[in-house]
Amino acid sequence: MSTPAWAVHPAYGPPLGVASLRATPEAFQVEEVLGFEAAGEGEHLLVNIQKRGLTTQQAAQRLAKAWGVRARNIGWAGLKDKHAVTRQTLSLPWPIKRELPTWDDDDDSLRVREISRHNRKLRPGSHAANRFVVDCELDGVVDTAALQTRVAEVQAGGMPNGFGAQRFGRDGDNVEQFMAIDPQQPCPGILISAARSAVFNAVLNARIAAGNWATVIRGDWMMLDGSHSGFAADPDDSSLLPRLASMDVHVSGPMPGLGNGFVSDDAAALEAAAASPFAAVVERLCQRKVAGERRALRVRVTDCSVSAIDERVVRLAFQLPPGSFATTFVDQFFTQKAV
Repeated sequence: MSTPAWAVHPAYGPPLGVASLRATPEAFQVEEVLGFEAAGEGEHLLVNIQKRGLTTQQAAQRLAKAWGVRARNIGWAGLKDKHAVTRQTLSLPWPIKRELPTWDDDDDSLRVREISRHNRKLRPGSHAANRFVVDCELDGVVDTAALQTRVAEVQAGGMPNGFGAQRFGRDGDNVEQFMAIDPQQPCPGILISAARSAVFNAVLNARIAAGNWATVIRGDWMMLDGSHSGFAADPDDSSLLPRLASMDVHVSGPMPGLGNGFVSDDAAALEAAAASPFAAVVERLCQRKVAGERRALRVRVTDCSVSAIDERVVRLAFQLPPGSFATTFVDQFFTQKAV
């Protein structure tokens, strides 16, 4: 079974088996955790929905049509998977003097769970976390004790913060599509993101292979947990190791583009070597004047558990911060088999 070049490697040992994500939407469930309560007043509504087989945009369009608002004025904290059962909150403008709307179109594809007054529009990334429940169908026998051990390791040490398969397109060819577009022509943002993500994953995999994806090497750039802020690692800073152990800070990797000179010394050499197969991709990103950024190589995982549904299916439950991928979590346990 061939593994795509951009696939994130397991960080705690070889895969424990082969599995596929079950094909039914109920087998991949996501619940958005906002992290704050509705204000109870204001010129917006927070509408908590459950959707099945719809994109977030499609759900927003249905609400807009039913309630007479413009779809472009509907906000959300994050886009949720189409081929799943997902629960999330959308916001939409609603005059103070207007009575709360009702929803009489409940079906399996879209249900309105709660409506509350709020004082502002939701913006991307404004939620605290996403909670996942994922059913994996095993291809053979898996050591359940080893699964429990792996869950404990990931919860204690964090997860490689790589990009999952959906970032690279259904056929895994988003990077190739990016390179096929003349740099003077417009390019869809998803293709630019895929190109940057492939380089990031390559560096992350190189550090997993070297055993230093969660430890500092000379010249590293550190990032604060849950933040875009960072600082250059000081090899004489005795507080750095305890902060790493508590996951207050993380080592970072490149989201390539112009002005990405954050690292030096050993870290810069490692990143250059790992990214060398993508030299043309990085050059094309620079031609498009994409700004270089950093992303933490590790992410905190909470509320992890594994349970057996039957002898062929295991259920993984876990919570990740915004921007991290459930499929990358699954990669830490299984080689994923296409269905």
